[in-house]
Amino acid sequence: MNKTLIIMDEVDGMSSGDRGGISAIIDMIKKTKVPIICICNDRQATKIRSLAGHCYDIKYHKPNKKMVADRLADIIKL
Repeated sequence: MNKTLIIMDEVDGMSSGDRGGISAIIDMIKKTKVPIICICNDRQATKIRSLAGHCYDIKYHKPNKKMVADRLADIIKL
């Protein structure tokens, strides 16, 4: 059985030149059973706030240098 997933990157950029883009994504989220991952850099953008009400919000933080070095060391050991 094939599983489908939609990934939409830079959704915060959609609001700058695209009219109705965010509302179209919200409509799609409401209607589809396919999981949709929306990625943005500016979570506080006004139009993203309306989208966020229809999403599970996960925040990621930039890893520090030690975390990156430790992870690279783990990968090298494999």
